[in-house]
Amino acid sequence: MIDLQVGPERVLVMAVQTDQYSPEQFQVILDEMTSLTETAGGQVIEVVTQKLPKLDGRTAVGSGKLEDIAALVEAREIDLVISLNALTPSMNRQLEASLKVQVIDRVQLILDIFAMRARSREGKLQVALAQYNYLLPR
Repeated sequence: MIDLQVGPERVLVMAVQTDQYSPEQFQVILDEMTSLTETAGGQVIEVVTQKLPKLDGRTAVGSGKLEDIAALVEAREIDLVISLNALTPSMNRQLEASLKVQVIDRVQLILDIFAMRARSREGKLQVALAQYNYLLPR
């Protein structure tokens, strides 16, 4: 497949602030997520947050927020959505179907960074195995 994209991937970071995070902790984690995205070669175009007691079981975010994200993805020509929160395989599929772009979570992002940085053959194989194990149910 030919990749015609020039420049870094345009990324929207979505994050649900649950009761487990204080506002200060949440901001630190969001800043870290932006740094991780840039380390992986992405450009954070938009950050969308929502405060909920717990993740929505279908899409992590509420239906209204999902509509807002879908509009931003189209308007800002977003290539990739990264969720700060861990996504179940069904959440991931539902988000990709609704947003029509690739959706990954923080764990996948970190595994991708490890894959980019692995140098030895053994290191590359270990990272590939970890990625396959993580992606298997998806």
